[in-house]
Amino acid sequence: MKTTLPVATLLAALLMTCAFAAAQDQTKSSGQPTKSHVRVDFVLTEYNGQQKVSSLPYTMYMEAASTNPHPGKLRIRDDFHVQVETDIDCFAYLNQDGTFDLTTNLNRFSVYSALDGQSEPAAVPTANDRPVNRMFTVEFDLGLRDGETMEGVSATDPFNGHVLKISVTLHVIK
Repeated sequence: MKTTLPVATLLAALLMTCAFAAAQDQTKSSGQPTKSHVRVDFVLTEYNGQQKVSSLPYTMYMEAASTNPHPGKLRIRDDFHVQVETDIDCFAYLNQDGTFDLTTNLNRFSVYSALDGQSEPAAVPTANDRPVNRMFTVEFDLGLRDGETMEGVSATDPFNGHVLKISVTLHVIK
């Protein structure tokens, strides 16, 4: 009898451990995936009143995860008469219901002179015809479903009154 009780206890513990492990495996296989690959399209559109001045599309492919996703990073730098730099960092978090939370950091920098830019009014401030530095920095969060597009942010340039709008579209890669 003394050896039967420890053996029975050991068997009961072993059965409970196996049942618990099987339940966890079933939950993992029937639940939502914890990672997914997505394509995120950003469109930066500049308006002068109702007239579209420019539209710049950017696309990133990244892994969305429920925890610790790897960011998508995009860097573009041009150095001509007008210097332009665009940096986009985006984190895609996968939610249990299949939706995605995007956290985006966007920086845009340009240097121009009122004498060089035809689209800028002559009243843009300059110092001895030196270029004007312009910087646009924003961080925003969006909740998106597969195929959905939302406007992330819009802002008005204080020098020329142009409005910059950022739209974001997310697509799950299958």
